[in-house]
Amino acid sequence: MPTGEPSSRRPGTACETVERNGGRRERRLCMVLGGPGLCERVADPEQWPGIRSLVRVQAERRGPGGRRQRSVRYYIASRPPHAEALQELMRGHWRGRNGLHRTLDVQFREDDCRMRKGNASDVMGVLRRAALNMVRTIQRKLEMDVSIGLLRDRIGRQPWILAAALP
Repeated sequence: MPTGEPSSRRPGTACETVERNGGRRERRLCMVLGGPGLCERVADPEQWPGIRSLVRVQAERRGPGGRRQRSVRYYIASRPPHAEALQELMRGHWRGRNGLHRTLDVQFREDDCRMRKGNASDVMGVLRRAALNMVRTIQRKLEMDVSIGLLRDRIGRQPWILAAALP
């Protein structure tokens, strides 16, 4: 539940969000510096064309046991300096990335893979992503309301499902 509160004591805009999920509480303060001439003030305009915003996200997480973690992240953006919009854009990006990684780890045990020679780990990563895309395509085409893991197991036992779903 975002609470967008522009701050008058800081240049640019700021907003704060608090999320509660599974006994964990995360508070994020997003501060944005922007405006005309920003690039000339902070960097060489030729090396950084299009800079419109500098973003600082200060996060504090508290787990169910009360353990506290703090982090500060910085971003450079070519978007206008609107804290709420930039924070939502960043959250959406990481939500997608974390979701993909979690699916690959849970369904394909990607983190347990110990391939180290040559390009083997990169090749296996591409094959895992291709397999995941194929399973998701089958899930959509056949309008199956079943999890990725169950569908993967079903395809392993009944490979003709692939022929019915792919072009």
